[in-house]
Amino acid sequence: MENIIAKSEQIRTITDFMNYGSNNGTFVRIVGEDSNLLSEITKMDTELSLLAVSGKLSYKRIQALPNVSEPKDVEFYTECYNDWIRNGRRRILSKRMLSIDKADEKLSSAINEVARQLRILRPKLTDSMEKNAVIKILYRFDELMKGFSDQKGFYQSAKIAADNVTKEQDYLFFYMLSLMGINVLLIQNRSDIDIYQKQLKISACTVTGHLGSSIIPEYREPLALREETPYERRRSQPEVSVRRAPETSTSNPTVRVNIPPRPSKNMPVQNTPHTPPVRSTPQTISSTRTAPQTQQTSRNIKVTLPPRPDRKRNTTSHQPSQPMRNTYTSNLTNSTPRVPQPSQTMRNTYTSNLPQPSQTVRGIIPPQVQPIMGSFGGARRELSYEQLAGLAVSIVQILVFKGSANFNRQPDTVGSGIMIGAQGYILTNCHVAECGKLYGVRVENDNNIYYTNKMIKYHRDLDLAVLRIERRLNPLPVFKGQGGLSRGQRVVAIGSPMGLFNTVSDGIISGFREIDGVNMIQFTAPISPGSSGGAVLNMYGEVIGISTAGLKYGQNINLAVPYDAINMFCGNFM
Repeated sequence: MENIIAKSEQIRTITDFMNYGSNNGTFVRIVGEDSNLLSEITKMDTELSLLAVSGKLSYKRIQALPNVSEPKDVEFYTECYNDWIRNGRRRILSKRMLSIDKADEKLSSAINEVARQLRILRPKLTDSMEKNAVIKILYRFDELMKGFSDQKGFYQSAKIAADNVTKEQDYLFFYMLSLMGINVLLIQNRSDIDIYQKQLKISACTVTGHLGSSIIPEYREPLALREETPYERRRSQPEVSVRRAPETSTSNPTVRVNIPPRPSKNMPVQNTPHTPPVRSTPQTISSTRTAPQTQQTSRNIKVTLPPRPDRKRNTTSHQPSQPMRNTYTSNLTNSTPRVPQPSQTMRNTYTSNLPQPSQTVRGIIPPQVQPIMGSFGGARRELSYEQLAGLAVSIVQILVFKGSANFNRQPDTVGSGIMIGAQGYILTNCHVAECGKLYGVRVENDNNIYYTNKMIKYHRDLDLAVLRIERRLNPLPVFKGQGGLSRGQRVVAIGSPMGLFNTVSDGIISGFREIDGVNMIQFTAPISPGSSGGAVLNMYGEVIGISTAGLKYGQNINLAVPYDAINMFCGNFM
């Protein structure tokens, strides 16, 4: 690590990075901006891209790192992680490592170093959190290294630039790339890493000015640099052989030669041998004119599909009279004090003899509720409070065990969760799940407790996490933004406050806030410790938010992560 920093200190400007010729890996942050910033970046992109196209080096500039979302990718990289653990963390596989000799050992060494630094930042790092971090690293590595030279597992003359990296896992990912021999530059003109990441001392830093507000333009990679990974090439081989068959058997040239109307246009009408083709020409023209009419008819059919009733519904009397808001504005005045971290102020308790929900809650059976919510294309209409309470069958209680599996002891903490996928996927808060090694999930009207250690995905900034159990679920629909949300709108919250399984409360949306850079819905439906991870529903039975925090000394000042963040985070699981 000292060697990387020593070499990195030679780079003090963007021009230095562009001209730097070593292939052993550097990690540099240039903080602040001056009047030449954008012109220097444009020059770097142009010159390094030309060298990349000519094959003299590899170059990319990144503005956003990709996140793994497809279940098939999660399964593939989970197996890569499990193999890594089984072989003693000595070799790790990825899609780009399938055909590269000894590259897996170098990648494993780099990931081990990143895991060590992550434990310094998070002393309470669990195995599940480490697994998710490694899965994200492997996926990003495969996606970003496409088109890079990778002989013998070392990236020769490779350069990567990125701007305004602040998240710890993003920062450590770029550090891992430098350990793989890549020269990495972070252009921090608007923001920089926090003090805890700086204390790691894994990158060299040069301050060129004050932090500003310039927007760095997007980098467009030349098409000539795009390349499939060995994994993709291996999977695509059968498809290539399938595509060749139609090419050899195509009859398009014969069809073009046999079309009679086109040569008949220049022929005299008096020529009787060609009279039949001439007479057939108007028929051909008329038949081609009818084709667009048929297509136009099909377009009209599409217009009459179910979206039209939704438009009419927006004009009905039950809609709020004030303008509907589609987005949460970031410039709202936030006069409330800073919200404490839920994991510190909202300590959940659990008692095994707590009363169960009244049997009257079962009055709405899920198959009867779904048509009311429009899940099968029916008309979307408001539900009564009794019908909304029936949706508690899709809200679960989560028992969190911090230690090893011991089914006879009480859980360390308790939270709530929302069924979002029929294949066992449950959404909850990250602060509920991140401290656990084992989870027990209770489902209403089911006497079993479903134990799992599968935390599929998490996001600390959004305070969201996805667990999975081996059970078929009845997921709730998530609001898609039709009509937006507004202050004063009625809502219902369902969760397990103080361990009271599936308690239902009602209230209104009281505001929209930005807390630590994340948009939140402020609502008045009462919640308590244990409600975290529960659903906040609109009157149509749709999830508009997930309960995440409440002010300990305030009255009904509660916060929920909004539906747009849920849709973005869980889109592939719903």
